[in-house]
Amino acid sequence: QVIGFSCFGESDDSGPGKTGEVIALYVLEEYQGRGLGLELMKVTMELLADKQEVILWVLKGNEKAIRFYLRYGFQFDKTERTKAFGTELRMVLER
Repeated sequence: QVIGFSCFGESDDSGPGKTGEVIALYVLEEYQGRGLGLELMKVTMELLADKQEVILWVLKGNEKAIRFYLRYGFQFDKTERTKAFGTELRMVLER
């Protein structure tokens, strides 16, 4: 059983090679709170080490995820977008 995953790559939001993007980071609810998300994020960031900044989009109102990303050092940049499933807020981690 897969209990968590991250999906990441180069972002289309800036020039080639400059910005990485965490497209998804997910841990099954029954496994949350055990440090697995932090380990996934650490590995993801190691694999994006050549990027000057890393962005991600988080659903507005997803306070648990927002707290996690803020603790990791991401900050809001006041960019929003609306998708079929709701409004997303962009967060950035500059290096």
